[in-house]
Amino acid sequence: MTQDAIDHIYDSLAQLTDFQNATVEEACQRLVGPAGPQGRLLVGDEVGLGKTLVARGVIAKLLLNYLNRGKLRRPFRVVYICSNLALAQENANKLAVFHGKGAEKWVSSPSFGRLAELGLKQPAPKDGLLLELCSLTPATSFSLTQGGGNARERYIIWRAISKSAYVKDTVELQEFFRNGVNHSWQVAEQYYEKSEGLEPETLTEFSDRLGGSPQLDAKAFAAAKAIGLSLHSWRSLLRGISELDGDEEKNQSHLEWQVRGRIREMFVEACAQNLKADLFILDEFQRFRNLVSISVDPERSDGKTSEQQVIARRVLHEGTNYATLLLSATPFKALTHIGEEEEGTAHAQELSELLEYLCRADPTTVKRYQMNREALLADILSLPESPLAENTLQSEAKSAVEKVLRTYICRTERAGIEPNIDRIFSSVVPQPSVPSPTEINEYIALDRLSEALKAASVGSAGIDVMKLHKAAPWCLSFLGGYQLRESLRAHKWIPGVAAALKCSSDAWIPVEKFRGYQINLTRDAPSARFREVLDAAVSAGAERLLWVPPAMPNYQADGPFAGQENFSKTLLFSSLVLAPRALSSYVSYECERRLLPIRGKRPQYFESRDEFARTFRFDAKSLSTAWGLVYPSARLSAVQLVGEYGLHELRERIEKELSADYKLMCATFGKGKASKKKSWYVLAPILLDWLTAGGKSHVRQWASGMKRMSESSDMRKSQVQSMLLLLEKEPLELGEPPSDLKRYLVDLSVAGAGVCMNRSMRAAWTDTGSADAENLLIGATDAALSFIDKMNRIESQRVLRAVCGADKPWIAVARYSAMGNLQAVFDEYLHLLKSIHRTFTDSVKAFKVAVDTGAVSVTAQTQLPPPKKGTSYDVRFHCHYAVPLGNQKSSDEAGVSRITNARAAFNSPFWPFMLNSTSIGQEGLDFHWYCRRIVHWSLPPNPIDLEQREGRINRFKSLVVRQRIAEAYGRRMGKNRPADVWEALFNIAKTEDRRTDLVPFWHAPDGSAKIERIVPSMPFSSELTRLDEVLRILSLYRLSFGQPRQQELVENLLKRKYSEADLAEIRRALLIDLAPINYRKLPR
Repeated sequence: MTQDAIDHIYDSLAQLTDFQNATVEEACQRLVGPAGPQGRLLVGDEVGLGKTLVARGVIAKLLLNYLNRGKLRRPFRVVYICSNLALAQENANKLAVFHGKGAEKWVSSPSFGRLAELGLKQPAPKDGLLLELCSLTPATSFSLTQGGGNARERYIIWRAISKSAYVKDTVELQEFFRNGVNHSWQVAEQYYEKSEGLEPETLTEFSDRLGGSPQLDAKAFAAAKAIGLSLHSWRSLLRGISELDGDEEKNQSHLEWQVRGRIREMFVEACAQNLKADLFILDEFQRFRNLVSISVDPERSDGKTSEQQVIARRVLHEGTNYATLLLSATPFKALTHIGEEEEGTAHAQELSELLEYLCRADPTTVKRYQMNREALLADILSLPESPLAENTLQSEAKSAVEKVLRTYICRTERAGIEPNIDRIFSSVVPQPSVPSPTEINEYIALDRLSEALKAASVGSAGIDVMKLHKAAPWCLSFLGGYQLRESLRAHKWIPGVAAALKCSSDAWIPVEKFRGYQINLTRDAPSARFREVLDAAVSAGAERLLWVPPAMPNYQADGPFAGQENFSKTLLFSSLVLAPRALSSYVSYECERRLLPIRGKRPQYFESRDEFARTFRFDAKSLSTAWGLVYPSARLSAVQLVGEYGLHELRERIEKELSADYKLMCATFGKGKASKKKSWYVLAPILLDWLTAGGKSHVRQWASGMKRMSESSDMRKSQVQSMLLLLEKEPLELGEPPSDLKRYLVDLSVAGAGVCMNRSMRAAWTDTGSADAENLLIGATDAALSFIDKMNRIESQRVLRAVCGADKPWIAVARYSAMGNLQAVFDEYLHLLKSIHRTFTDSVKAFKVAVDTGAVSVTAQTQLPPPKKGTSYDVRFHCHYAVPLGNQKSSDEAGVSRITNARAAFNSPFWPFMLNSTSIGQEGLDFHWYCRRIVHWSLPPNPIDLEQREGRINRFKSLVVRQRIAEAYGRRMGKNRPADVWEALFNIAKTEDRRTDLVPFWHAPDGSAKIERIVPSMPFSSELTRLDEVLRILSLYRLSFGQPRQQELVENLLKRKYSEADLAEIRRALLIDLAPINYRKLPR
C-alpha cells in the first residue's frame, strides 16, 4: 500500500512546473529541520502563478520524505487556514494530493468545524491513513465575538461546566446555554453522545479559568449586581445563574449574552491547544494579519490582545514542532504613499514586521537585513544619469539583501523569469464623446439632490456627486443598500428635497420604455462610457451566441459563430456596488432587445418568467424529444469530424457515411401504416446502435446504468426504461420516417450533446483508470441532460428562435450546436476541468454546476420608495448575458454558494459572458478560462490593485494562451488528431526553446491574441492620462522593494527618464530576485 501511495504522490509532484517545483524544493528545505517541521516561510508568488499548487507540492514532498524514511507513525497533519469559505471551496481540489479512491484510502478530514469542538476527544485515526487535512476560516474558527456560539458549541460548553467543581448542574443552567433553541440542541446532544467525551486537559484548563474574576462591561456588571449575583469568580457567577428562577431572568438579555460570550472565549482558548498540525498553511494571510503579528505587536490600542490573536498565539506561535507556510501574492503593501508612512501602514514597515515573524525576531537577521537594505537604497539614490553602460552598476548590496530574504521568502514573478511577457496586453482608452443632454441632466439632478440634502442638514456632505454619476446611467434606480436612498426617503417631504426629487426623472430608469423594449441602449444609453463597454462586451451578433467559440475548432464556424472566432467574455471591475448591478441589468436587457423580431407581438420585459413553459418536457405523457439529443450513440460517436471542411461539406460527407445504416434502420422499423414521426426523432440514434454489431449490449448497458447510477430524476430514468421496453418488443413499427430525419442524424453525429460528451469523456478519461465504460456513458448522459436544461431556459430559447426560425426545437438545438462546433467546445472545456479536478466524477460534477447556473434577478426602483410599507416601485431586471458579483457575503454559506456558482459559470464556455464585480472578485478567484478582456470601469487608487485585477484573467492555460497556442500550432495537428487535442497542442509548444515552464502554460510568445485592457473615461477625466502613469509606476515599483518612502523613490526614477536599455541594466543590478527557479539548479 505504501508504494502505491508513493506512486500517487510522485504523480502529483509531476504536475508541477519547473518554477513551482523549485519553490517546493526550497520551501521543504527551509521548513524542516533536524527535529522535524519547525520553520516559517512565505510563498509570495505573483498572482496567478499557482501558490496553492505549490502548497500542495510542499504537502506531497514532506509526506513523501516521511514515507521514504519510514518515519510516518500517524497521518501527516495539515491545517489550511484561509480568509473565507468561498476561497476554501475554490482551493479544495488544488490542495488535494490524492484523488478518488486514493483520497478515500489515505486521507481524512477532521470532524470539527469550530475550535470549540476540539474540547471533545478526537477519535484515533484509522489504520492506513497517511494525510489529515483540515480547513478553517478566521470568521468561524478564530474570531470570537461576544456571542455564545452555535448550539453545538454551547452544548459542549454546558457539559464542560456541569463537570466543573462547585457548579451545580440544574435545569436553569442548561436552559441558560440552550438559549431557547430546540431542534439544534437535540442535534448537538446527539453529536456529543457519539463522541468519546470531553478532553481531560482542556477540561482541567477550562475549570481553572472559571476560577478567575468575571470581566463584564458596565451594563452587564450592573445587571448582575441588581439581581444579587456573585462576581467573585466565573464559577460563583454561573452558580448563581443556575439558581435563578424565571422571573429573575427576565430583562437580563444583555447580561446573558455577554456571559455566554465570555465563557465561550475562555473555553475556546483552552481548546486551541488541541489543534495540532505538522504544517499550518495560511492562504491570503494578509486578510487576517493579526494572526501572525503577535510577536511584533501583541497589544491593541485599547490595551487588550484581540481574541483572534489569543487563539492564534496558541495555534501558531507556541511550540516549535510544526512548520508554518504563508501564501499571498500581496503579503504586504507593494506600493505605499507618503500618508501611509505616517500612519504606520507603509510597505517597508509591513515587510519588516513580517520578516520578524518569519525569523522569530532573531536580532542578527533583522539587523543584517536593515543594514543591507540601507546600502541598497544608497545605490538606487546614487544612480548616474542616462545613458548607462551595460554591466557597470554594482550588485553587492542587492545580493546581500537577497541572501537574508531568500531564507524566509520565495517570490516568483512573470517578468522576473520570462522577458517581454507584458507585451501580451493591449490597452484601449476610448476617446471620450461629448456628453448627451440626458447625461448632463442626470448629473444636474444628482447635484440638486445633494445640495437639497445639504441644506436640510442631513449629512449629504459625504455624497460624491461625480462618483455617483459615473457609477452607472440612471443611478438613482439602483441605490438599494445605500444610505443616500434612506436619507432621501426620510426627508422627501422637506420642500427643497421634494422639489429636487420632482426634477430628477433623468436619474431614474425610463421604466415604460424598458417595459416595452422601446429603448435601444446601443444607440440611446445616456452614457458614452457605457456604450463603449457595451460595444466591446456585446459586439455585433454576440447576443446570438450561447457559448464562446472554441479556440481550436474542428471545422469552420457557421451561422452566428462565423466571424466570432476571437470572441471573449468580459470582466469588469468597479469600486461601487451600484455599478455591477446596474451595468449587468442594462447589458442583459439590450441583448434580449436585439433578439426580438422586428414585427409581431413583443413580450413585456418585466413580466415574470417563472411560468415559462419549457420546450423539452420529461413527464409521464410521452417520451421527450430531448432523448435524441442526449443519448450517447456509439454509431454516431464513431463518425470523424476533423478535416479541411466547412460545415456544409462535412454534413455531405457524413450523410454518405451513414447512408447504408440509415436505409437498414428505415427498412427494419419503417413498417406499419401509422407514421410515428415524433418517435423517430426520439429513437433513431438508439435504433442505429440496435442494428450494429455489439449495439444492443451498448444500449442495454446504457439503460441499466441510467437506472442504477444516474443522478437524473426518477421521471427521466423511467423514460429510459420505457424506451428499452419498446426496443425489446417485437416488432417495433414506426411507419414512414420524417423527411428531415437523416439530416437530423447527421447533425447529431456532428454536435448532438450526448454524442459530443461521449467522445470528449472517452478522449479524456479512457486510459486514466478514473472511470470505466459504464461510468463514461452515464456521466456523458447526465452532463448532456444538464446542457439540454440550459438550452431549455427562456434566454437560450430566444437565441435559438432568432437563429433557427421555425425549426422544430430538437432540430434547432442540433443545427445550432453544429454551427458552433459543440464537439470542440466540450473537448476544450473538459480538458480544463480535468486539469483542475483531475477525477472523472469531480469533473462531471463541476460541469453540471457551471451549466446549471441560471439567470439572476436585480431589483431596481422606478422612483423613491414611499415611507409606508406595502407600496412597491420595484422592478426586476433579468440578468443572464451579464451578471453582478459584489453584494454576496463570502463568510456565509448562501453567499459562498452564489460566489462559487457565479465563478463556475463565468469560467465555463456558456453564459454569462460578462461579469461585473466589485473588489470581491479582485483577489483569490480565477476568471481566466474564457475571458481575455478586462474593463476598469473605475481605475483603482493603488496601482497594485490594477495588477491584482488583471491577474484574474492572466493565469494557467488562460483563453489568451489557448488562442495563441491554437494559432501557432493548430495546423500541425493534421486530419488525424489525437484524443486530447489540447494535451497534444501544449506538448508541441513545450518542445520549443524556452527559459521556464511559464511558456507555454502562462504565456505563448507567438500568436495575435492579446489581453484587452479597456478604461472608458469621461471628457476631461484624469483617467485619460492616469492609466499611462499607473503602468509606468508598475514597471518601476519593484525597484523600491523593502524601501521606505516608496512614492518619492518611484517619482525620482520616473523623473530621470531612463531608456529601456538603462532600466534593464538597473533591474539587473538592483532589483531584488527571490525566485527559486533563478538560483536553484534543477534538472529540466
